Amino acid sequence: MGAAESSERGHEARARLWWLAPRVTHGARVAATVDELWPYALGVVEPDLRPELARRGGLSDDSSLTVFGRGEQTPELGALGWT
Repeated sequence: MGAAESSERGHEARARLWWLAPRVTHGARVAATVDELWPYALGVVEPDLRPELARRGGLSDDSSLTVFGRGEQTPELGALGWT
């Protein structure tokens, strides 16, 4: 294993710990927040990368979700007349 692979695995391990620690400590509150923000996270990556992001995050890549991409408004902002 090269230095780059080792570094990448280290980053992935820390990311998994970062992801799991709040879920264990704060449980339902963190899970509800992640579920609420998940469509925005999906909107940050290209559509063909979304299944991989979902797999790594252990979340749904459900195509029925409304995904908010960069430069798109949420219905709440649209109602305010923001452009």
